[in-house]
Amino acid sequence: DVDTVMVDGDVIMRDRKLTRVDEENLYREVNKMMSRPATEAEMDRRDMAEKVEPYLRKFFEGTMGRSEQPHYNYNSRS
Repeated sequence: DVDTVMVDGDVIMRDRKLTRVDEENLYREVNKMMSRPATEAEMDRRDMAEKVEPYLRKFFEGTMGRSEQPHYNYNSRS
């Protein structure tokens, strides 16, 4: 488990709490945005995603979990 995170010398999480983000306000804003009706463009994107999902699933079927030889020697198993 991660307790503290530093990026470029700045602590961005301490004691599992973000130091630069007001989480309560963030959740409030996300809730506000998600409670509004979807726009026509958002509905179009959702419809397109639903149409292509079966094809993407078939395309990627069986690719996850296969052990392929790495294409870069640094990552090789030898």
